[in-house]
Amino acid sequence: MKNSFTSILMTVLLMAGAAAAIGQETTSPAYGPGSAQPQSKHGFIRIRLQGVTSEPPRDTAFAKFQEKVKAWQALLQKPALPEDVQRCRIMAEDAFNNDKDFEKALSYYQKGLAIQPLWPDGQLNAALIAGELRQYDLAAFRIRCYLTLVPDAQNASGAREKQYLWEGKAQEEMLNLEMAYIQPGTFTMGSPASEKWRFVNQGPQTQVTLTKGYWLGKTEVTQGQWEALMGTTVAQQWDKANRNWTLVGESSGNPIYYVSWDEAMEFCRKLTERERQAGRLPDGYEYTLPTEAQWEYACRAGTTGDYAGNLDAMAWYAQNSGNTTHPVGQKQPNAWGLYDMQGNVAEWCLDRYKKKFPGGSVTDPTGPSSGSYRVTRGGGWDSDAARCRSATRGPYGPGDRCYDLGFRLALSSVR
Repeated sequence: MKNSFTSILMTVLLMAGAAAAIGQETTSPAYGPGSAQPQSKHGFIRIRLQGVTSEPPRDTAFAKFQEKVKAWQALLQKPALPEDVQRCRIMAEDAFNNDKDFEKALSYYQKGLAIQPLWPDGQLNAALIAGELRQYDLAAFRIRCYLTLVPDAQNASGAREKQYLWEGKAQEEMLNLEMAYIQPGTFTMGSPASEKWRFVNQGPQTQVTLTKGYWLGKTEVTQGQWEALMGTTVAQQWDKANRNWTLVGESSGNPIYYVSWDEAMEFCRKLTERERQAGRLPDGYEYTLPTEAQWEYACRAGTTGDYAGNLDAMAWYAQNSGNTTHPVGQKQPNAWGLYDMQGNVAEWCLDRYKKKFPGGSVTDPTGPSSGSYRVTRGGGWDSDAARCRSATRGPYGPGDRCYDLGFRLALSSVR
């Protein structure tokens, strides 16, 4: 048998101890040295998109896979492994053997399986790597596909045990991140010169038309959701910031803070990649931060005053927060069902910061094309009423972190 990643892996699984190796947790991977085992935690975030009916759950993807298997079985011939898939296999083996890069190896297997899903070795190897990376939902899916292709494999019993284990872990780590659909529309951005506590950077008022609908998180991203995807706690984020500051609410249900704009965008990138690979992302969309116009439009939710409602009822701010963050979604939502748009933590926006709005009328603005700062919106637990107004905005550097600054997820069209 040739000395390759695939053959070594299959040899290990087919040995007398294979069922034990694949059927229970081990301190080192079955396919490599323990020193190569990844340390970061990768959970699975289940996205609920309000009004979306085209989101294909894992069961739907598996049903489609079963249809392909039946069609192949009807042909009574072994499915071919195209050259593109062979290249993916070689690159995956190289990523594992030479780079010890499990995520890279998994990505090549995923690419190969997208071309030829009727590839037992690929399904099995992808499952094992995903399991070691703690991507349990993907691991369970791939092992199901493997068992569908070779139900009588010598390691089938252990593989099924692993499937049940991974499915259980995936359920444990599922975190609901609900998103509301925001219809296109037109609104007046900024505040009039007559508004109390108005700052010069909140004008001139500008009529904004958003021609495309988008989804926006009903709540700010929580510490639990952040840790599930990024692998760090709020305390570890604090370690990267000014340690003269403090932790202000340390709980999985509280909003994440001490997160830079760059890190928030990395969260979006990772989530986009994962959901796209899993087949749960609508075509032509990606997760990102809301533009400043999208943020204010959603915050106002059809209102035109200082706030989107009664501030005490809707926001945790300096007057009522007790000098700490609070679990998301406890206060009243705005008219469009969004929580904590004002207060709890301020929120990063996608745009670069400019001291004034353009005035007049604009369509689908995305901010200036250059600049050193990014926009923050919404006010936090330590903000006074003036800084929680719908029009309040401020600048932070993209690498900055603060005890009252987090973010909210958006899902927007990239077309």
